[in-house]
Amino acid sequence: MRYLLVLLISISTFAQTDEKVFREIYSNSLTQGKSYEWLDYLSNQIGGRLSGSLNAERAVNWTKSELEQLGLDKVWLQPVMVPKWVRGAPEFAYIETAPGKTTQVNICALGGSISTPVTGLKANLIEVKSFEELESLGKDKIQGKIVFYNRPMDPTLIDTFKAYGGCVNQRYEGAVHAIEYGAVGVIVRSMNLKIDDLPHTGSMTYGDIAVKDRIPSAAISTQHADLLSSMLKMDDDIQFYFKQNCKQMDDVLSHNVIGEITGSEFPDEYILVGGHLDSWDIGDGSHDDGAGCVQSMDVLRLLKVSGITPKRSIRVVLFMNEENGLRGGKKYAEEAFRKGENHIFALESDAGAFTPRGFYFDTDESNKNFSNDQKQQIFATSVIAISAKLAKADGRISKSEILAFKKIFDFPAEDEKAISNIFNSAKENIDDYKDIAEQVYKVFKSDKGLLLELLNSLFSIAYADGELHPKERDMLFEIMMARYDILNKYRASVKNIINHFMSRPQGVLKLIPKLIESKILIATFANINPSGIQGVIKIKIIFALYYITLFTWFNDENESLEKTMSVLDKYLNNIEKFIKFS
Repeated sequence: MRYLLVLLISISTFAQTDEKVFREIYSNSLTQGKSYEWLDYLSNQIGGRLSGSLNAERAVNWTKSELEQLGLDKVWLQPVMVPKWVRGAPEFAYIETAPGKTTQVNICALGGSISTPVTGLKANLIEVKSFEELESLGKDKIQGKIVFYNRPMDPTLIDTFKAYGGCVNQRYEGAVHAIEYGAVGVIVRSMNLKIDDLPHTGSMTYGDIAVKDRIPSAAISTQHADLLSSMLKMDDDIQFYFKQNCKQMDDVLSHNVIGEITGSEFPDEYILVGGHLDSWDIGDGSHDDGAGCVQSMDVLRLLKVSGITPKRSIRVVLFMNEENGLRGGKKYAEEAFRKGENHIFALESDAGAFTPRGFYFDTDESNKNFSNDQKQQIFATSVIAISAKLAKADGRISKSEILAFKKIFDFPAEDEKAISNIFNSAKENIDDYKDIAEQVYKVFKSDKGLLLELLNSLFSIAYADGELHPKERDMLFEIMMARYDILNKYRASVKNIINHFMSRPQGVLKLIPKLIESKILIATFANINPSGIQGVIKIKIIFALYYITLFTWFNDENESLEKTMSVLDKYLNNIEKFIKFS
């Protein structure tokens, strides 16, 4: 239900009014909805669905069968290799206050942890609440001990996800930091606001630490974490014993489950709703993320039974291996890019079920960090799109512009189809180039060199056909001004660098060939012959015009950079005349 407002934007309702359509969907959902029935089977008949397990494959086959029964246009399995981690026999742990005097406590191995020795592990403990505290204690106080991370979730935060996020790093990275100081094991307070006897598992990492140097890691229930902390305050010489039998196996084959209603007008534009089908093994996966899966499945069911034909293709994707690897999501993205699929909207439901009253986008600074893979994907797609829009700005795309694009951005041959699809889709609308350029800037604003090289490359494409069309000129003007917006707060540093070279003739002599070389590259891409006397003159003109803008910027104290814009405008208006004079 939470997806329907977005979905209906793309839906053809024919003679029906929006009110009638919404009423029909709501009524059908409330009186004939399948979500609870599906969730009951997924959670209670199948149960925990850890990646690589038999239950995970049972869930794959069952959801595929249910989607096929809905009468969708397409239902298929997408193969993906996933990690296989097994828990083994139940964990056992106790606190020992004196020889033979023990108190049993509830623990569970963290997902991805190694096992303890066959006989278990017993050692003294050191309690900390942060990595900073761990560092302050140092190796002398931690060596040979079990690190007990006991930072609770903040109960004053209304948003429980923020409370969770405020302490989950001790579970995920705790072992990495503890190993650094010679610890022999890790015990982590469960990520739970409730004080109970149920320890919570979850993913953890060893980073690049060799297998032989890894230490066992487990979660302890909140009630027993409080007990352990109290006992340590009375006697810091007590010992902790635990035994776990988990093991990391070789990767195994699993699947994403995908169903689709093909769009009537724009079948190659996709709207995606989904959840992750896997869960941890010691729960039933109802909220995380069975509910997200069945809600997503019901979106397509409701469209089918309501007789609504979407204009764009609607897909439900049930991803495998979100909990301990994200392999399913990465595989789907990889295949979508390889095929050149145009996804215009995607939404995963992974926040429990509760009362589905809608969804929102949180776009504050805290969630603007991207992985390297994500950055590469964003950059590649954005570069293709901007290049297409720039080349089409004059109303046509010349062969020379295509060749310039291929020469500058040396994409693998196997990606040519995907690139072509993105390029052709992007060129249909050139008005949104600012939005894409802004996205690139936000993601890569820390990599100034990359952004500046991109600007150089875009200029080369624009001039590849031997002329700079007014629309290309205007687009380049706005994008190239971003160069100086990027550098503005570093103006003093850039000045110092330039002055450093200028005060040292030998430094200038070393620098100029590199600068000239970059302009030769631009000229070559722009089909300007740099050879001979005329070529040398042309390169010098490009060099002079290009860098006079930079030196104007040095002395432009106006926040709006009016002087810089004026010079850049003049430069772009006259560059063709200067270059073509011979």
